[in-house]
Amino acid sequence: MTKSTRIRRRLRELLRTGATLAVPGVFDPLTALQVEHAGFQAAYIGSYAISSSLGLPDVGLLDLTELCSRFASVSDVLRIPLIADAEAGFYDAASIGRAVRALERSGVAAIHIEDHVSGKHTELRKRILEPAQMVQKIHAALDARDDPELMVIARTDALWASGRVDDAVERMSAYHEAGADAVMAAGFSAGQLREVRANVPGLVVLVNNGSQSLSQERASRANVVIYHSLCLQAAHAAVASMLQKFSATSNIQSIAESLGVAATVESLVDYAGLIRRGKKYGLE
Repeated sequence: MTKSTRIRRRLRELLRTGATLAVPGVFDPLTALQVEHAGFQAAYIGSYAISSSLGLPDVGLLDLTELCSRFASVSDVLRIPLIADAEAGFYDAASIGRAVRALERSGVAAIHIEDHVSGKHTELRKRILEPAQMVQKIHAALDARDDPELMVIARTDALWASGRVDDAVERMSAYHEAGADAVMAAGFSAGQLREVRANVPGLVVLVNNGSQSLSQERASRANVVIYHSLCLQAAHAAVASMLQKFSATSNIQSIAESLGVAATVESLVDYAGLIRRGKKYGLE
């Protein structure tokens, strides 16, 4: 069994427990290692955090190769499952298979495919697929998997696009019936999620707003709560604060506490392991 399959099975096992997983969003291998080191059982990586780390808005500018490259570098260092953003699946149902196979090779444990076509994260008109088109995408994605343990999650942005909870619930029901391993209720509050649970029983639900406390999300019976930009926002705030202090003082000692200890980073990225291997193979 490969490392990827083993980790994918672990994610499915975690979901079967019925517990509500808190999943921090990362944007690179180092933040992913920090999430694992902090004891979280899964991590998330999305296009918003990746785009921002590249100095770009998240409006569909990333291509499949860029996403897979980042996903692979992150999943390579992790021993916990990584849930990844596959955007809209990169084109229609006829061509989505290539994307799914590439995403699978990147080592992620799960991918979510959305029904959003355009207008995301902007004030421009939001457009989403017709439910029947999205159902065909789900069928195509499931058919394209080489590893059946890779989870295919269907995300609906209907609530953002139309403001209608009933539309989103109907879509999630259709996506669930189409065979999606889970659905993602984008933008749902805990109260709205309870309505989903009442109308679509037996559903594995991910939410990505992270605006409630985990106890509230647990009460609404969310299986996974994704805090999609948690590490990105924390890193941005910390760096901005440090630079402001340094600019004001021009004294490196004034920001010593903000910098942390280099040895901590070196421990996280396993310098010690490299030294052990060097000694083992006679490279002293």
